[in-house]
Amino acid sequence: NTKMDDDASNGYQAIHFDSDSDSDSNSNSGSDSNETSSARDIDDFLQHAYNSTAYPESLCHQFRQRLPYYSMIVALGIASAADILEIVSISYVIGNEGFQQDILRGNVGRGGALVDGINKIGVLVGGIVAGPSEGHCGRRLILLTGLFLSAVSMSFCTAAPNVSYFTALRFFGGLGAGAMRASITPLVTEISPPAERGFFVSFAQFFWVLGLIFYSVMALIIFDIYGCSWRIYLAIMAFPSILGFILVFWLVPESPRFLALQKSNEKAAHSANLLANLLGYQGPAIKAGVIQRHYTYVTYQRSNPTNWKEKIQQTTHQFRLICGKDIRRVNMVIQTLTALVVASLSIFSWLYLIFENIGIHNVYSNLIYINCASILGSTANMMFTDWIGRNQLFRISTFLSSVSFFSISIIICSNDGQDLGNRTGLIILCAGINYASVTSVMTCLSVMTSELYPTNLRSTGVALSSVCAAFAGFLATFLYGALIDYPGLMFFLSSSIILISCLLSLLCPLTEMKLKPVADIGHLPHNDDENNTSRVEGSNSIAGFHFND
Repeated sequence: NTKMDDDASNGYQAIHFDSDSDSDSNSNSGSDSNETSSARDIDDFLQHAYNSTAYPESLCHQFRQRLPYYSMIVALGIASAADILEIVSISYVIGNEGFQQDILRGNVGRGGALVDGINKIGVLVGGIVAGPSEGHCGRRLILLTGLFLSAVSMSFCTAAPNVSYFTALRFFGGLGAGAMRASITPLVTEISPPAERGFFVSFAQFFWVLGLIFYSVMALIIFDIYGCSWRIYLAIMAFPSILGFILVFWLVPESPRFLALQKSNEKAAHSANLLANLLGYQGPAIKAGVIQRHYTYVTYQRSNPTNWKEKIQQTTHQFRLICGKDIRRVNMVIQTLTALVVASLSIFSWLYLIFENIGIHNVYSNLIYINCASILGSTANMMFTDWIGRNQLFRISTFLSSVSFFSISIIICSNDGQDLGNRTGLIILCAGINYASVTSVMTCLSVMTSELYPTNLRSTGVALSSVCAAFAGFLATFLYGALIDYPGLMFFLSSSIILISCLLSLLCPLTEMKLKPVADIGHLPHNDDENNTSRVEGSNSIAGFHFND
């Protein structure tokens, strides 16, 4: 028997057991319950560990205490930067004359769309495979696999002799990016204290902003200042994936929530205590018996597949569950929002060529300024995500993004085909506002997607989002490639698409999850096999997911 109580000190719901259950637990393993009386589950324990290392009177001491934990989030942030670099670094390469001659053979529109689109197909396939695979492989292993594929792909692209080899390697890089997208945000979500989850997810996502600045600065140095080959540029772009692989392998543990759902209680307790130690916590540790008692009420039996047929069946089952009646609405809204946002943002792959064609001065330098504006959007996310809420921030950001690109469209169309060099400042200002807004949009989407799916379906849900994003981005890439001679229309189309996502968020609002715990098991269809059911004693609803009575 369980009941849900409001924890006034932390501002989130914690699961506590009735007195009968407590007395039984104390009689069987008294020391376990006494030592963790302030932390009945993993979320409670991590929040308690975080709060116990708060020193408002000495922020420097507090920072030193939590520095190992912050280092772990930085490692995941670098992996996030590697993910975005795998996707966006091609934009400068497509605009390079040497690449156009060596690989594209002068066919910039169709060839550029091919090498960019094939990467998104790789992201699609990688997401389909990675999401369900995390159910028995874990988030950490999938993330390491994605980083490895990305590093190898980017490194071998430097030696590609023709477009066939290059597109094949870009596909494998997309596989890595799909795996990274399916694992980074769920992992950060599950190792963060509930009350600070929005901040830490936003902080990890902040590093893809730094990745954008990094790839712009490297393009300026390599292409504009020194006039080096695009092959050297791609070799440098492989560095974040290599560094991310090393740091994640060294610093990041597996998600304790995932391990608990797998009934690996000893490993779950070890992982949770390791996270608490990284926060500087020196109090009583959480024991495997406590985790076992908590997750006794969350029965989720998953068979371990032994052959490819069983693995395919399990993957199909995971996607069927995520489309169940209790999750269907949330799932459809999230996937539609993701597809619309990514379709709008696919114009960024052509931004260098657009600016060059309309006569923008100092394209490399101005793109650095634009990317630096993303810092404002990421900072706004870290400050306001847990304050005004995810939904409200998403709507504000999408509206600003739409207005900024619509303004650029008006500027271009009102110039009657003349050189726009004299309007460079105004265009760069609008583009900077768009980059800041888009950064906030993508971070909000990442936070909402990871929170609104329960733990047993979280990676599958995030992977499905990356699949929808890749498919939408693939189609949009070819559409923008066909409109490369009509930049005003391209910006208008991008503005309209992201405005639709804003309207959809207003018409179909998602459950606001600020300061709330995430669910572990969602309600599954009643006609599922008994070996694939979930039960929670009591009746409650978290994140819009209903639980069996």
